[in-house]
Amino acid sequence: MDPITKETADGLALLDQLDVCGPLVDEFVQGVCAVLCREVPQDEAALLTEKYSPSLGGTAASNRLFAAVVSVVTEAAKADAMPDNLLVALEEAGLGSGSAKKLTAIFECRREELRFNLRRTGLTGLRHLVDVEWRLDYHIRSSGTGVENVPVYLVALQTKGADGSIESQKLTLSQEQMLDFLATVKDANKQIDRILTLN
Repeated sequence: MDPITKETADGLALLDQLDVCGPLVDEFVQGVCAVLCREVPQDEAALLTEKYSPSLGGTAASNRLFAAVVSVVTEAAKADAMPDNLLVALEEAGLGSGSAKKLTAIFECRREELRFNLRRTGLTGLRHLVDVEWRLDYHIRSSGTGVENVPVYLVALQTKGADGSIESQKLTLSQEQMLDFLATVKDANKQIDRILTLN
């Protein structure tokens, strides 16, 4: 699991305020998980933040806490983090031991539900590229076009699914198609670099 950002850690620090008030941490985190697992309508999120805003000093603080818990829980579910790893990450982010243990215990109970909902609604269900193999070949003669001695790329993309299954997709590309394919991959890489430099 990636380290928790400072902004998220600042939001999570508000859990310690709820921890002083008794069982409110459990109720709040369970409420967030219920929204994420679609057990309650999405507008319940607003009711949840309103309910706890007096204990946290206002709606803005309650919204920050909600966003922080959503961030941590979804990132942990996406990474399939083990509870011990989540606990360490929370404590390293400065969350009090009591709040960190409560959040971790709830995550442990709801981890599979959260992962299921991520697969159903997000990118977790998409296959991930794990290997690319290619070779250059020549078509001596094509019966359809009559073209002779044309270079052709044979490309095999191995992908891994959320369930761990490996599949191979095989492509046959002309030189022009290969150049288009590479240009598309380079454009996507540049876009990711731009996004990362903005953060």
